[in-house]
Amino acid sequence: MEKIIAFAIAITVLFFALKWVENRYLDTEQRPFKYLLRDATIVFVSSLAILFLTTHFDSHVNDFLAMLTGVKDVIPEKAQIFTGEPEF
Repeated sequence: MEKIIAFAIAITVLFFALKWVENRYLDTEQRPFKYLLRDATIVFVSSLAILFLTTHFDSHVNDFLAMLTGVKDVIPEKAQIFTGEPEF
Protein backbone atom coordinates (compact mmCIF):
# COMPACT_ATOMS: atom_id res chain seq x y z
CA MET A 1 0.00 0.00 0.00
CA GLU A 2 2.94 2.31 0.68
CA LYS A 3 4.11 1.91 -2.92
CA ILE A 4 0.69 2.91 -4.22
CA ILE A 5 0.63 6.05 -2.09
CA ALA A 6 4.21 6.90 -3.08
CA PHE A 7 3.38 6.56 -6.78
CA ALA A 8 0.22 8.64 -6.37
CA ILE A 9 2.20 11.35 -4.58
CA ALA A 10 4.87 11.31 -7.30
CA ILE A 11 2.23 11.64 -10.02
CA THR A 12 0.57 14.49 -8.14
CA VAL A 13 3.84 16.36 -7.56
CA LEU A 14 4.74 16.05 -11.24
CA PHE A 15 1.28 17.26 -12.27
CA PHE A 16 1.42 20.12 -9.79
CA ALA A 17 4.85 21.25 -11.02
CA LEU A 18 3.86 21.12 -14.69
CA LYS A 19 0.58 22.88 -14.03
CA TRP A 20 2.35 25.58 -12.00
CA VAL A 21 4.84 26.19 -14.83
CA GLU A 22 1.98 26.35 -17.31
CA ASN A 23 0.03 28.78 -15.12
CA ARG A 24 3.08 30.93 -14.36
CA TYR A 25 4.79 31.16 -17.74
CA LEU A 26 2.55 29.92 -20.55
CA ASP A 27 -0.94 31.18 -19.76
CA THR A 28 -1.82 34.77 -20.54
CA GLU A 29 -4.23 34.92 -17.61
CA GLN A 30 -3.11 33.46 -14.28
CA ARG A 31 -5.65 31.36 -12.42
CA PRO A 32 -5.93 31.48 -8.61
CA PHE A 33 -3.78 29.07 -6.61
CA LYS A 34 -6.82 27.33 -5.10
CA TYR A 35 -7.76 25.96 -8.53
CA LEU A 36 -4.29 24.46 -8.86
CA LEU A 37 -4.66 22.78 -5.46
CA ARG A 38 -8.12 21.51 -6.39
CA ASP A 39 -6.81 20.00 -9.63
CA ALA A 40 -3.87 18.41 -7.80
CA THR A 41 -6.24 16.86 -5.26
CA ILE A 42 -8.37 15.40 -8.05
CA VAL A 43 -5.26 13.96 -9.70
CA PHE A 44 -4.10 12.44 -6.39
CA VAL A 45 -7.43 10.74 -5.69
CA SER A 46 -7.76 9.52 -9.28
CA SER A 47 -4.25 8.11 -9.46
CA LEU A 48 -4.60 6.49 -6.05
CA ALA A 49 -7.83 4.78 -7.11
CA ILE A 50 -6.45 3.57 -10.44
CA LEU A 51 -3.21 2.29 -8.90
CA PHE A 52 -5.13 0.46 -6.18
CA LEU A 53 -7.49 -1.15 -8.68
CA THR A 54 -4.73 -2.23 -11.05
CA THR A 55 -2.72 -3.87 -8.27
CA HIS A 56 -5.80 -5.48 -6.76
CA PHE A 57 -7.13 -6.93 -10.03
CA ASP A 58 -3.78 -7.64 -11.71
CA SER A 59 -4.20 -11.42 -11.80
CA HIS A 60 -7.75 -11.15 -13.14
CA VAL A 61 -6.63 -8.83 -15.93
CA ASN A 62 -3.71 -11.13 -16.82
CA ASP A 63 -6.05 -14.14 -16.95
CA PHE A 64 -8.50 -12.24 -19.15
CA LEU A 65 -5.76 -11.10 -21.55
CA ALA A 66 -4.31 -14.63 -21.68
CA MET A 67 -7.75 -15.94 -22.60
CA LEU A 68 -8.08 -13.36 -25.39
CA THR A 69 -4.63 -13.95 -26.86
CA GLY A 70 -4.51 -17.70 -26.25
CA VAL A 71 -1.16 -17.48 -24.45
CA LYS A 72 -0.84 -19.49 -21.29
CA ASP A 73 2.01 -18.60 -18.99
CA VAL A 74 1.93 -21.23 -16.32
CA ILE A 75 4.42 -20.75 -13.54
CA PRO A 76 4.39 -23.77 -11.25
CA GLU A 77 4.73 -23.30 -7.52
CA LYS A 78 7.85 -25.50 -7.49
CA ALA A 79 10.10 -26.41 -10.38
CA GLN A 80 9.68 -30.03 -11.42
CA ILE A 81 13.03 -31.79 -11.68
CA PHE A 82 13.42 -35.40 -12.75
CA THR A 83 16.50 -36.97 -11.18
CA GLY A 84 15.73 -40.67 -11.50
CA GLU A 85 15.99 -43.11 -14.37
CA PRO A 86 13.67 -42.47 -17.31
CA GLU A 87 10.71 -44.85 -17.38
CA PHE A 88 10.68 -45.50 -21.10
